[in-house]
Amino acid sequence: MLTATLGLHLLTISSNWLLIFIAIETLSISSYVMVGYFSKTKFEAEAAMKYVLFGSICAAVMLYGLSLIYGFTGNLNFDSQQHIQGLIEAPKVMTCIAFLFLLTGIGFKLSFAPFHVWSPDVYQGAPTPITAYLSTVPKIGALVLLSRLLASWTASPFFYSEFLISVIIIIAIATMLIGNLAALKQKDIKRMMAYSSIGHTGILLMVALVYIDNDPDVLLFYLAIYALMNIAVFLFIDQLEQGLESTTIESYKGLGKKYPVIFVSFSILLISLIGLPPTAGFIGKLLVFSKVFEQYQTLNEIPLLFLLIVGALTSVISLFFYFKIPLLAFLRDSDTAIALPKFNRFLVLIAVSISILVVLLGIYPSLLLDLLK
Repeated sequence: MLTATLGLHLLTISSNWLLIFIAIETLSISSYVMVGYFSKTKFEAEAAMKYVLFGSICAAVMLYGLSLIYGFTGNLNFDSQQHIQGLIEAPKVMTCIAFLFLLTGIGFKLSFAPFHVWSPDVYQGAPTPITAYLSTVPKIGALVLLSRLLASWTASPFFYSEFLISVIIIIAIATMLIGNLAALKQKDIKRMMAYSSIGHTGILLMVALVYIDNDPDVLLFYLAIYALMNIAVFLFIDQLEQGLESTTIESYKGLGKKYPVIFVSFSILLISLIGLPPTAGFIGKLLVFSKVFEQYQTLNEIPLLFLLIVGALTSVISLFFYFKIPLLAFLRDSDTAIALPKFNRFLVLIAVSISILVVLLGIYPSLLLDLLK
């Protein structure tokens, strides 16, 4: 955990490609160890192996892309004028290929399409606290890097800024559709949250596009809310898993009547993940969508409007799989006698407190926005 945190800090503050690659590998290798160290079954060991192999391939492809970029520019700092000038003078086709290779490494950490295939197996196979970590911390670090990269490379209007923005928009649309549609048919809560996390990555890419205007308030607000929501949801999943010894959604039948505080708080967090009022998730999505719409009005680019439409559509789709949990918990009766789960009261209290905070920030978002300025 300490090594991963060190890699994360290095990732978010570095502008040198070599240091960035070292930071990504430091974060990745630490994550591989955390997933594989606690594996007890063949399924968990298989998930850890998939994570390592897929991560290693993505890292190798990214490093090849970096070698091409360095060959074109002779400079490793992505925010330097020499670096950008070298990209402008380089062959367009090869530079575009280098950019795509570069996005492979960042895409692995963000788990956007088509580099999302490892997420469901690893999220399901890893211990729930590690899953909570993987769904938040590496994504936040990779998104901060991508936002700074886009802000640097799109500061001057040249071909690559348009190419990068177009690629990010296409990836965001594909990621939101794949993540939310695949989540509809999941029966395991951790696997469902994996696809949900993939869907939310599309929103995070929209946040990166917003940061192009160097407006960090929306970026930081959404990242803070996203982290709070995911951590609290996985806290509840972890406690229920320990009591029920199952992570299937069907195992939650009838539990809402026995544990109303837990499942009401759980439902509030799911409502916030959908983006419904009066939660902080609604405010976060409203700020992001508003900023993207402002960009559409300024640039009059149709892909931005299509991105907004898909974002709104997939938010509606997410209603169907998120609401399965409160539906089963409160409106269905269990087929068998429900064993009383044992909960860690301290962890449950933290999760309930976060759900209250999510509602509070939904009503008074200025409490966090003022703090971030």
